[in-house]
This record gives sequence, structure tokens and C-alpha cells, in this order.
Amino acid sequence: MATKTRKQLASEIDALCDQAGCKDKIKLVHSKQYVDKRWNPHPPRAFLSWWNQDGPKLTVVATGRAWEDIDAVRAYNCEAARQVYKPSPVSETDYEYR
Repeated sequence: MATKTRKQLASEIDALCDQAGCKDKIKLVHSKQYVDKRWNPHPPRAFLSWWNQDGPKLTVVATGRAWEDIDAVRAYNCEAARQVYKPSPVSETDYEYR
């Protein structure tokens, strides 16, 4: 898979923030997080639902580390949690933002 350009990343986070209803000041913060640090402040709704139900427990089993005090946004930005999460093909396109 080709690496995305900064312009592509900026366009993606702009669309995510628009859908989430972020104000301009927050959009700027989110853009810097997403483009410069590859931090996604808007996980998909399916991940949020999974994390708020069984995600921490399943991730503890898979990784041997404690996850119960980690919020969904932080978890989504951790490779270990995303590897445990098994989305259905439909759920990855089913975004609703926090």
C-alpha cells in the first residue's frame, strides 16, 4: 500500500472533523495530530461500540496488559488494540464520530 501524502491525510482529517462537527480551533489540533503524528481522534463507531463492550477484556487476554482505564480514542491509536479488534467489512465504513 502506498504511503499517503500530507495533503491526502489533511483532506481525510478535514472530512472526519466536518462529519464530527469539530470547531475550527479543534480541527487545527486534530489536523496536526493526524498529519504529523498519525493520531486519529475519530475512531469508527464500530470500534467505539466494541471497545465500550468487550474491547478491554479481549485486549487483556490477547496482550497480557491492562486496558480497563484506556479510553476508546487512545485504544484505537494503539496497534495492539487494533490487532485484537476484528471489524466486519461493513463496519469499517460505518463511521460516526465523537
